[in-house]
Amino acid sequence: FEWGAGPNWDDALFELPYQLYRYTGDKKIIESNISAMEKYLYYMQTKRKKNGLFEYGLADWAEIESNWNFTTPTELTDSIKCIDICKKASAMAIVVGREDLAKFALDIANQTEIAFKNAYVKDEKLVEESQTALSFVLYMCCITKKEETFLFLPCGWLIGFEPTTFR
Repeated sequence: FEWGAGPNWDDALFELPYQLYRYTGDKKIIESNISAMEKYLYYMQTKRKKNGLFEYGLADWAEIESNWNFTTPTELTDSIKCIDICKKASAMAIVVGREDLAKFALDIANQTEIAFKNAYVKDEKLVEESQTALSFVLYMCCITKKEETFLFLPCGWLIGFEPTTFR
């Protein structure tokens, strides 16, 4: 499990049950997978770096036409995806009555958000301003509404949309 995976691929364990529950309201898919999700969260914790972030995935999210000379650190995308995984795990754990697991997952998400902001947000701006970094942060919602306004326009300019029509 040291190569060929990472949180952006492993997320299928969380994303599929999460979306199926959202669209059907049937919690059987969560009940069938909650123990595997719990094991993954404990595994994920073993991958946490000293700075509180994660970096154990592939770089297949790389910028368009980067020729493997991408600027967005894997640590940034992996950490944001881990936050997303934990928030979904927490929500699903509540659905199946696993408040202990919900708290555990949310604690990981909160700790990672703090570490992420310490590493990548300075003066209310993201220090990595690639299209990948900006869009990952905006999509995964690990920032405040105030911080979002500082990221929205640079992301729109990078992808060539007029800022007024980006959303």
